[in-house]
Amino acid sequence: MLVVVLLVLAVVTVYAQVVIYLPHTMSFMLDGTSYLASIKREAVTSGHVWDTSKPLPLSFAKAEQVARAELRKMVRDEPGWYVQRFQLCRLGHTEQWYYSVEFMDSKKHEEPTTGVFVFVDASGKAGSIKEGRLE
Repeated sequence: MLVVVLLVLAVVTVYAQVVIYLPHTMSFMLDGTSYLASIKREAVTSGHVWDTSKPLPLSFAKAEQVARAELRKMVRDEPGWYVQRFQLCRLGHTEQWYYSVEFMDSKKHEEPTTGVFVFVDASGKAGSIKEGRLE
């Protein structure tokens, strides 16, 4: 009986770790509309493994280029947006990393706008952005 209980606990622990260490999802507002930016775990784990003692597998300039292509799909004045922040995020319990790029607009908007987030995996592919809210 003890062996069965320990086996069940082990399975639950592994499952919880897989669920807990998913890449995060960010919400943002653009002209009054709520969006969710996310990246699939498979996209991150299928990418390059990065050893922090080595150069980045994808430069910040390339990550910005990929993210700007996604930004252009959402706004008409993409050159007026600037990078507010680059974040390099490690997928928990792996050696895989992904980028979070946050853009801000240099002009005021009539409707609520917080900025735009775009995730990029280490291979240079953008995550997804869709309308919605975190629940």
